[in-house]
Amino acid sequence: MLAAQVGVAAAFVIHHVALAAVAGRDPDGGIRSWSAGAPALDFGPPARGTALLGAVISAVLLSLVVPLGPLLLGPSVPVLLALSFADPRRHTS
Repeated sequence: MLAAQVGVAAAFVIHHVALAAVAGRDPDGGIRSWSAGAPALDFGPPARGTALLGAVISAVLLSLVVPLGPLLLGPSVPVLLALSFADPRRHTS
């Protein structure tokens, strides 16, 4: 049961980081457009989702030495990584 909860929590965190990145790229869009764009960002290539999850875990662990570090740095670093993944200029053929 614990393994299932950890897996669901990891998917929940990755999806919300991607949702924040999509909302940051298109602030005038609605929740429907953000919700439609987030799964392509977070659950597309497996390496991208793994990188986002690694960024979430490492940002929280590395910012534990700073008081209020996980609250300030924990969400921002993974969202910045997700924004770089969502940049269309990065994916040139």
